[in-house]
Amino acid sequence: MRKLWMILVMAGMYQITASAQDLVVTADGDSLNCKITQIKGDYVYFTFNYQNEVRNTLLPVSKVKFYQYNYTMFGHKFTF
Repeated sequence: MRKLWMILVMAGMYQITASAQDLVVTADGDSLNCKITQIKGDYVYFTFNYQNEVRNTLLPVSKVKFYQYNYTMFGHKFTF
């Protein structure tokens, strides 16, 4: 029973972290599915997965056209 409980807790944690995606659209029209860590000063800081590796980077606010926290592809329509 204890193993089953641990599996359920781990599956629940995966669901919470897997669905927590943000969206950044650059001024060039590229869309980035990432996790925005902070917006500070003139920069947007975020993390993303690239070839099974987590990378941290930033973009100047002047290069960001749009961003949204907790973005999901289903059920949302956006116009730019």
